Amino acid sequence: MASKKMLSEHFSEDEFRCKCGCGTLNVHPQLIATLEQLRALYGVPIKVTSGCRCRKHNNKPVKDGGAGGAPDSQHIADKTRPCRAADIKIRGCGARDIADRIRDWQSWDNRLNENLEAIKGVGLYKKYPNLIHVDVREGKFTEWTH
Repeated sequence: MASKKMLSEHFSEDEFRCKCGCGTLNVHPQLIATLEQLRALYGVPIKVTSGCRCRKHNNKPVKDGGAGGAPDSQHIADKTRPCRAADIKIRGCGARDIADRIRDWQSWDNRLNENLEAIKGVGLYKKYPNLIHVDVREGKFTEWTH
């Protein structure tokens, strides 16, 4: 049996590869470092439900088998643009609780950890209360709910 190719100790390439089957895989290293730090803080595995997306899969509506993502989604990746986002689930944790904790980390002036401070985008999904979007975009912290 072939072993999984890993991006880090706990995250595999397969978890981040575009779900349409095109093979797109280019993940920003800061995203992986941030997810590893979140995993260490919560002490449980993190499930990545969406990582890299090619532009076609991102823009295709959900009803047609696509991601239905924003045109400028942080998930979009290609050879020159790395994915900066992941939709994740943390066992035993609701997305709202995780978002509140991340927001608290952003407001602390104690240099908790540069990987956690790198989280600049948090998204919540009303339809999926245990799923949260985290990203390491450049710029100011932003939060949204769909």
